Amino acid sequence: MNTKDRYAERIMDAYVLLMLCFFPLFTLRGYRDILKDRFKAFCILTGGAAVFLLLVFLYRFFFEGDFLYRRRAAKRGAKKEEKKPSPGPHGLRERISAFFPACRLFFEDLEKALRETGIVKKPLSTDLPMLLLIVVYLVSMLRSGYLYETFWGIWGAQEGKSGGGRCMGFLTWFMIFLAYFMLSRIYRAKLWHILLGLFTGILVCLWGITDFFKMNLFHFFDGVAPVYWETFASSVGNINSYTSLTAVYMALFTVLHLREEKTWLRLFYFAGMLISYIACFMGKSDNVALSFAVLFALLPLYAWRWKGSFLRYWESILVFLSCMWMLGFLTKSETIPHIGNIYENGILLRIALDSKMLPIAIFLLLFLIGLMYYLFLRQGIRKTGGSMGEKEYLACFKQALPGGRLLVRIWGILLLLSILSFMILLYIANSGRPLGVLEPYRNVLVLSDTWGTGRGMNWKFGMQYFIKKMDLLQKLIGMGPESYYAVTMDNFFRQMVEAEYGVFDAAHNEYLNYLVTIGILGLLFYLIFCVRSLRILFGELGKKLEDRSFPSDWCAAVGFSFLVYLVQASVNIAVPIVLPLVLVILFTGLSAARGLREAP
Repeated sequence: MNTKDRYAERIMDAYVLLMLCFFPLFTLRGYRDILKDRFKAFCILTGGAAVFLLLVFLYRFFFEGDFLYRRRAAKRGAKKEEKKPSPGPHGLRERISAFFPACRLFFEDLEKALRETGIVKKPLSTDLPMLLLIVVYLVSMLRSGYLYETFWGIWGAQEGKSGGGRCMGFLTWFMIFLAYFMLSRIYRAKLWHILLGLFTGILVCLWGITDFFKMNLFHFFDGVAPVYWETFASSVGNINSYTSLTAVYMALFTVLHLREEKTWLRLFYFAGMLISYIACFMGKSDNVALSFAVLFALLPLYAWRWKGSFLRYWESILVFLSCMWMLGFLTKSETIPHIGNIYENGILLRIALDSKMLPIAIFLLLFLIGLMYYLFLRQGIRKTGGSMGEKEYLACFKQALPGGRLLVRIWGILLLLSILSFMILLYIANSGRPLGVLEPYRNVLVLSDTWGTGRGMNWKFGMQYFIKKMDLLQKLIGMGPESYYAVTMDNFFRQMVEAEYGVFDAAHNEYLNYLVTIGILGLLFYLIFCVRSLRILFGELGKKLEDRSFPSDWCAAVGFSFLVYLVQASVNIAVPIVLPLVLVILFTGLSAARGLREAP
């Protein structure tokens, strides 16, 4: 590594470690101001990293670069040949010709300093949509008429009220913009950084598990209303945000576990997977069902290519079903004290409580995994002539799965048919027809004003305002960052009061929220950025699919975890407690993908 890059890289190393290990746990006064605390922490960490990086650049440019020396040398040479300028155009040409060489020297050394710092690199396909997205945020903020509120993402603060808003205004997104360009260019993904970040994720999950048992280890619930015991957890706060973050950790551990060969790392990933599964269940949010469904539905397209990852995929399913059955059994037997209404603990635990076939499914899956393991080993022993050492054992499970490509294609077809069937089911459920055996899940399938604890009504308000009350320019660039609170308070206050759902200061659907606040252009650029990010991650992974190095595995893990987050975002809120961390993880994945691309 070039020593001239070392200072910038160390700044990025420190930034990533602080974001992965310090940021998820940081708060000053418990849940009281956790949104603002995490917002301030993200801005300070990102802004500080940008300032230090700027200082490194200025040092490279003025003190280690050649610009000052070359400029002084050019001046000395000009003085030696100095003549009295003749009047008229000839003197003007001399002055212009003396000025432009200095400009040329300036830009040459500027480019050199930028390259040595690592800021200038071959652009990624995500650069342009991210740049256009922040431009839309800026224009939308300037045209909103609420400059202070849309900049900070906080409403009512100037009047001393608690107000609304989730601190996701222009400033937060500008910091995300800075983090993207710093990490995607300068940072180099390192295994020990990721392991420390994942260990912090385990701590977040364990903290949430203790809150399920009402242990209150860190006294965050002291002096708060009893309702918060059921709706807040861990160092995150609201259970929907908590579930969103634990689902990201769950996906990371699951994917990293699939192909890991080192025993201690495999055990670490398995332990993290087990703990994160339990934490997801104990988050008591129905949103987690979406995360598990997306992960287990899409993972075969990646895992069913090799014998080892094929077995570990089914191991993950076994762990999932076992955790669900165990928690359902403990809940039903009332061995867990003070958990409230057992049927209000999330849809997965409700399924575990109602299903009598779950233990049989676990037993059959365990038998099939054992059978497949035996058959793969037997096949490997035959190929090695009856002897199998450690190398032969590992090589046996590295081999391609017989018929793996065909299985992947069949699974893809079944996946498309399942999506189509689910859409038909939703249509039938919302047409008023009887649901039969699915009648207990009517509240999940039938979309109404009460769906998702008022999400149906909230989405209806957002779409009505977008379609009927926003002019063409507003539809293009939105009403202003984090302005959903003003939209609902000014137009739907009476309906919100009558419905008793409180104030809707966000759409509980990130995409609808972006549509109203930053318009069609903002939502479009954000979606393009997301799609191109996934394309980079899976594209570089596809080129080096047989490469079992950390960067390729990390690209796969980040890609699937980001997909999990994007699906949950359809029923959730973007908050500075979760989104900056998820995007920093994404940016480390893009950095790893760049490393794969630049590797020989």
